[in-house]
Amino acid sequence: MAATPFHYEVSRQSPHEARDDVLRVWQRNLDLEWPASKKFDWLYHECPTPAHEIFLLKAKSSSTDGAPKVVGTVGIALRQLCINGTDVPVIVVVDLAVDRKHRSLLPALRLTREVQLFAKEHCLLAYGYPNHAAEGVFKRAEYLELGRLTRYARVLRPMEYVDRLDDYMLAKPLRAMSTFPGFRQWLETALNDGHWVCDTVRAISSMRSFHLDWIDIGMIDERFDRLWATARQQYGVVGRRDAVFLRWRYAHSRDTQVATLTGCDRDDLRAYAIVELADGIAHIHDIFGAQQQLPALLDQLMPELYRRGAVVVSLAYLGGLLQPTLDKHGFTAREAERQVVLVVGQQGERYRQLANQPQRWHLLDIDEDI
Repeated sequence: MAATPFHYEVSRQSPHEARDDVLRVWQRNLDLEWPASKKFDWLYHECPTPAHEIFLLKAKSSSTDGAPKVVGTVGIALRQLCINGTDVPVIVVVDLAVDRKHRSLLPALRLTREVQLFAKEHCLLAYGYPNHAAEGVFKRAEYLELGRLTRYARVLRPMEYVDRLDDYMLAKPLRAMSTFPGFRQWLETALNDGHWVCDTVRAISSMRSFHLDWIDIGMIDERFDRLWATARQQYGVVGRRDAVFLRWRYAHSRDTQVATLTGCDRDDLRAYAIVELADGIAHIHDIFGAQQQLPALLDQLMPELYRRGAVVVSLAYLGGLLQPTLDKHGFTAREAERQVVLVVGQQGERYRQLANQPQRWHLLDIDEDI
């Protein structure tokens, strides 16, 4: 076997020291929604509990005497899980990136194993969301697999959805037939399979006890702290969702608002959904609240999203608590998305069983590393 042309080493540095190197690696290798510098500051300076270390992969050519160059990086984000009512500090493995020239198994494996060793020594539990290309690396490093976030969707406007389809199967004839007077409305009702009627009945019933309102991210207040303090006891494993965390997590998100469910006095917050509505798709990034009020939240949210022009409602979820509510409101599983992996720390053996109990978790987009 030919010797590798590079010698690799992994080091840890503070975000301040590593900033320039990390930005260069991100810009070369990650598909970022924000400028790299903005994401870096958000993650390592604006975060309520910023991490103090970043892992750097350095490569030195075997044939030259030059200094090692940074060719990869992976970060950690400090988070908090509530497990059976107890707050547990954890880390999230974030932003694994390796230069294309060094994307063989060895370099990425060195990075992921270094983070794994750090997590085992310094925390009770760690988790991460490797993309499809990195799944093999995390498996080789013997991370535990919890499961996958599953994409659930509910079509609110079937005919508009049909209008967006390419000309295959029944899309073209359905669009042609929809030009006949009254046919489009009839077909829309038929394709909804009775969900409109159920939505309306449930919404009217829910309005007798609850009120749905919309607020901007910056208006998240102490009511969310009170909700977090009381409702988290009903979840097996759920990530931190107090006001400070929520405002930070979505501070720079466009087209994102919070749908709040309160009592009729509009003071006592019972549940909420964080929703991004863009191009006819309503992405639900988070749903949280008192377990018994989650159905009432969706009872009013579905008709409201329809009135706001949503064609499809979509969310990614791994867990069990929300599943009956999704089924009741017509959501169907589409595809399994990103894998969720775990590392159990040396002092966290009592949590190892959670790797085999995905139904106890409550993970949505809010808990990811982006």
